[in-house]
Amino acid sequence: MSVRPFIEVVSGPARASVATETIAGILGVAKQTNGQADWLPFAGDQRLYIVPTVDNTVAGYQIHSLDDPSIHGLYDLFTTLCDQTDWHVRLDWDELEYLDKSFPYRSLDSAEA
Repeated sequence: MSVRPFIEVVSGPARASVATETIAGILGVAKQTNGQADWLPFAGDQRLYIVPTVDNTVAGYQIHSLDDPSIHGLYDLFTTLCDQTDWHVRLDWDELEYLDKSFPYRSLDSAEA
């Protein structure tokens, strides 16, 4: 089973490129590409992948590593987006919280706040 936590930008910016530029600015990095996928440097040597969106969302960002810096970094990015933007964002742990009962986070939606 593959677990890939992600942040969805549900609404707010007009285009995915605006969301990506804002997140890159928060992280202090520039968008990269490896020919197949676009990504942002994230949490040490990990990557925050820019993923295709579904269900009329604006943008999606996913991590493939479940190490502590990546997990905590994704949570910190979500809370920063909630604090610094008026976007509707969603943090989904892809059921990681059910696989590991000691997992410290739960899925969050800025619209619930």
